[in-house]
Amino acid sequence: MSSRNLPLGVVPASRFNSHAELFDVHVGDRLYLWSDGIHESENDQAEMFGDERLYDVFDKNSDPECLFEELNESVNRFVGINDQTDDVSLLELGIVSPENFKAIQFVHEEGSFEGPNDWSMSYELFPDTLRAFNPMPLLLHVVMQVPKLRAYSGQVYMILTELFSNGLEHGVLQLSSDVKNSAEGFSHYYQLREERLQQLKEGNIRFDLHYKGTKNTGKLTINVTDSGPGFDYKGLNIKKKNQKASGRGVCLIEELCDTFEYIGKGNQVRAVYSWGESD
Repeated sequence: MSSRNLPLGVVPASRFNSHAELFDVHVGDRLYLWSDGIHESENDQAEMFGDERLYDVFDKNSDPECLFEELNESVNRFVGINDQTDDVSLLELGIVSPENFKAIQFVHEEGSFEGPNDWSMSYELFPDTLRAFNPMPLLLHVVMQVPKLRAYSGQVYMILTELFSNGLEHGVLQLSSDVKNSAEGFSHYYQLREERLQQLKEGNIRFDLHYKGTKNTGKLTINVTDSGPGFDYKGLNIKKKNQKASGRGVCLIEELCDTFEYIGKGNQVRAVYSWGESD
């Protein structure tokens, strides 16, 4: 699809369009992101690489595993011995199953600083903050003070984000997931979300985090409690939701975490995420 906005930083925040478009992705799909340095790369005739040559590489590719290298090679071959006049950045994101995502093993440097290995924190957000502030970067920053846990930042971020979104949308704002079972429903759902969030006068969400780690292992326990009325979760088969547009986030949390459970009247959840292998 074509870009509909100017690059980040070009217009002031008051004119920034934060509208998001949603696209379905499936296991095996690949997303490519690149800087304008690729389009503007010039050969010795002062010709730019441009969109046509770029998309031609995609059209002629027969093996997705080779596409990233083919893109790089095509740009470098076009430029030749000329010096680049702009940065050239290319990123490939592959969509994998939750099982394979969790199975990725990371290598840690020996002798690196261990950081805090036994701590707890509580963080509570009220209406004025919920309306205007995304707490995820702050919470992730705290968790990432454990150096060896940084390699798992993507997984931890997804867990925190899903738990926060569920507590805010279904607990505090009382939105129903059933609305999202169509493309039009998605748009309506997020319109309702914004309207109710801006009208929010009462309600809160509290995070209680505890981390316990050793040199080679660690366990992060995340409790999220919202002020909503809860729901009857007994006998709920979360995995059945995996075929719907809603409920997939909870399924992902279940795959990434050792344990995931609802507590009390359903307005509190506990997820336990661990990394590493025992000595």
